[in-house]
Amino acid sequence: MPLPEQQASIRRRRARQDRDQRLNHTKEYNKLLSYQLFITTEDKQILSSTQVASIYGLRWRIESIFKCWKSSFQLQKIISQTCSLTKDRVLAIIYMMLIFILLFQVTIYNQVMKETEKIENKLISLLKLCQYITSHFLLFLEQSFRSLMPLIIYHCRYDKRHDRQNFLQKIIN
Repeated sequence: MPLPEQQASIRRRRARQDRDQRLNHTKEYNKLLSYQLFITTEDKQILSSTQVASIYGLRWRIESIFKCWKSSFQLQKIISQTCSLTKDRVLAIIYMMLIFILLFQVTIYNQVMKETEKIENKLISLLKLCQYITSHFLLFLEQSFRSLMPLIIYHCRYDKRHDRQNFLQKIIN
């Protein structure tokens, strides 16, 4: 899929400014920088290029969500390096992580989104919310959820972007 000219020129400029002197980009490479390339096994009759791009966007969103949970909540620390990992233990850990993720998504994130919509009609970033909760965990234990909503809205909302939409804006529009 061809990129908008502004985005393509940014890619070409970055390729020219690459500090590695061994790189000598070909004309073909520079031409390819003007396109979004997706590799798929699906036939053109089944999925159009815009559908492939849309599916890729959803897949990327799923990857972003899991990265957010893994990084912010440090789920990898649940698996100790010194303990023996039997098949049953690994399955139990995976199920426990999935239950935690589901409970967080359904209870906390969705509730924050509903409350935020009532108060300010703003969108909340999942990544920022996860980071805010982990860095202010004791605050969440000490105070009521409703009293923290102004702080959550202030610290966890999406930045204002004029050049592109975030994931939730794309879904809403």
